[in-house]
Amino acid sequence: MNVQRRAANIAFMYHDNDAAWRQDIVGYCAMLRRQGLIAFVDQAKYMVMPRSDIILILISSDFLASDKLVSAAYYAIHHRTGDQRIIPILVRKVNLEQDFPELHALKGFPAQGKTLEGARFKSEVLTEIAQGIRQIASRHG
Repeated sequence: MNVQRRAANIAFMYHDNDAAWRQDIVGYCAMLRRQGLIAFVDQAKYMVMPRSDIILILISSDFLASDKLVSAAYYAIHHRTGDQRIIPILVRKVNLEQDFPELHALKGFPAQGKTLEGARFKSEVLTEIAQGIRQIASRHG
């Protein structure tokens, strides 16, 4: 018997200045969407829908400077449900350990504290993120 899996719903939290990175991640995850592993959830600017299985938070100094975004991220972390995963993605170098320890404690991308903007090859870090999302989504319900 072949059991059909539900796609993992993915939402983003990000500052407007990081919107291009969001689009790049969506592009690198296109095959995952076509394969039915993931679906992107429409969302209000500062609100994460409870139907999101994976919440990608694009971290930058702009994000941390926004009271609305930081409040929304705190809310998402402390009110996540069931198997909901929150994944920080470092766009630019920030002192996350000191400024937002709740996010620092979560496993994020790129690995080893690298950042999207600091990456030598943009395609390598975006591929790493897409592969990580694939692994998480394939374990999803």
